[in-house]
Amino acid sequence: MAVTVLDRDDWGRHVSLLGRVAAIDEDVDLRDIDRLALRYTGGPFRARDQRRFSARVAIDAWHAWAGAGPWALSSR
Repeated sequence: MAVTVLDRDDWGRHVSLLGRVAAIDEDVDLRDIDRLALRYTGGPFRARDQRRFSARVAIDAWHAWAGAGPWALSSR
């Protein structure tokens, strides 16, 4: 899997993660989906009767970029 997270104010600044799914677990108590729902909607996940699953990712590689070159951790 691959995930890239962009800086809200500067899309030229980002972090990318590359990895593989190491485990898939059922989110029985909906804790994981509730955390996402609270963050993005302000309330708990509404469909309480639907099954949800969470993927645990083992990171194999990553890189960070800022503008015209690699992101130095001390740059911000």
